[in-house]
Amino acid sequence: MSFYLSNSFLKSYKYRKRDLIGPRSNRLTTVIAEISGSGDNDVARSTDLIDACIDAGADLIKVQTLIPEETAVESHIISHGLWEGKNLRDLYEISATSVENQAQIFEYCNKHSIPIFSSPFGLKALRFLEEIGCQAYKIASLEMQHIPLLEGIAATNKSVIMSTGTWSVEDIEWSYKFLRERTCADVKVMHCMCSYPTELSKLRLGRIRNLEDLLRTDIGFSDHSTSTKAGAYAVLAGARILEKHVSFKDDRRCVDDAFALVPDELTLYVQQVRICEAMLDINSDDEQERENTEYRRSLFYNCDLPAHTEILEDFFDVLRPSSGISPVLAGNLVGRRLKQSVMKGQPVRESDAE
Repeated sequence: MSFYLSNSFLKSYKYRKRDLIGPRSNRLTTVIAEISGSGDNDVARSTDLIDACIDAGADLIKVQTLIPEETAVESHIISHGLWEGKNLRDLYEISATSVENQAQIFEYCNKHSIPIFSSPFGLKALRFLEEIGCQAYKIASLEMQHIPLLEGIAATNKSVIMSTGTWSVEDIEWSYKFLRERTCADVKVMHCMCSYPTELSKLRLGRIRNLEDLLRTDIGFSDHSTSTKAGAYAVLAGARILEKHVSFKDDRRCVDDAFALVPDELTLYVQQVRICEAMLDINSDDEQERENTEYRRSLFYNCDLPAHTEILEDFFDVLRPSSGISPVLAGNLVGRRLKQSVMKGQPVRESDAE
């Protein structure tokens, strides 16, 4: 059986609804709600958003733990994209949730049996998360070759999800092997595009199967689009884990708003993912399909025949419904003799032959 996060993580929570990170045969996709940039460093706002995400159907909550001074230089100005012209360090200062507030958020989730984990953006952040008992980690795309951080996360032997935006296949394979050689925990990989927001036509979801074939592990999708359908498309492309940013999008104007969904949109997002799971299910026992077997073709006699007549294939018609034996079984009767007389239109039974 393959678990999306470690057994220790599973055992540390009692899920309010059901076991949502179980074997692949029970559930195909884990939906992660990312709420860091939308909490606005406000514990009450963050916990309200967490509750809204869980009510919308999210399986896990993820935050980002960053200490600006170990994340970026002071002077760099962003040259393009959503945050063009902003100072990179200042952007992290604005978006970061303080460690004091994160400790309260983790305490809230533990108290209410809500599974939560984090992306640390440095070794100080990782040490803090270890102190508060974080049970799994995500490596953000742009941290994928932060070697000291990878070594530190691997040393925890906790489940890891690694995003891959901006990196080549060769780089992804190198980092994946680097982690696997240093930890006995699960390592899952997330296809990701680091454009904010990402247009649907540029999601490159075909890479999900490519990464699965290359790495032989479950591949997910870190979704930076604004679409409620992108997660469903990713499931059809093979994703087993989804991550989506969620925000209230109110007058607080949080840093993630431009590529996040509001909780009501997350509800639709999850619903469409679950529909796609059902579409892909090859194991379900469908009652309607069983009922419709009645209308398969079967064998019927096309003439009246007396007892002890030698049975010939010419005596059979292939008609609906399935009252008689399957046409593939005709050879079991041909050449044998009838026990008793039969009438035209009577379904053929194997027990008709002597």
